[in-house]
Order: sequence, then structure tokens, then C-alpha cells
Amino acid sequence: MSTTGGSEPSWRADGKEIFYVLGEKLMAVDVKTDGQVFESGVPKPLFEVRLQTGTRRTRYQVAANGQRFLVNVPLDTSSPSPITVVLNWASGMGR
Repeated sequence: MSTTGGSEPSWRADGKEIFYVLGEKLMAVDVKTDGQVFESGVPKPLFEVRLQTGTRRTRYQVAANGQRFLVNVPLDTSSPSPITVVLNWASGMGR
């Protein structure tokens, strides 16, 4: 699997692939568990992730087929968008 570390491992439902976080990347490794010896493929980066910091272990979830991911990312609160409220908007419409 990974010789450089990683965290938050998660198996694909059929057990043929494992996912984990390495730095700011979500990684995947094909694995074979049906023989006498555990075999792993070459780790490959899937995509970059900006995960929510904290002590939570599961900051992402993998779909059963390993094709979709739900990732808990931090909100960007540096520049909140303004909210515009229009009152009595119907009176401005042509009849």
C-alpha cells in the first residue's frame, strides 16, 4: 500500500480497492485479498481535497462502487456574499 504514510483508510464495498488521505490528496490502491497473500497495486492520486480540520476520522465517504465520494470540506468564509432583499417587488412589474 503506502510506504509514505496516509490516514483515514476506507475500503470499497467489494474489498478490491482501498482509499486513504495522503497530505491533500485522496489516494486509491487496488488490492487482492482472495489469495493466500495480500497483494497491493501502485497507489494513485484521485484528486486534491481540502478537508475540514479537526479530530474527526471520517471526513469523506466512498460509494459502494468506489466511483463517487462525499467529502466534508471547510466553508470559505473569507468573503461572504451580500444578501439583497427587494420589498414590494410586485408593484414594479408592468401589468
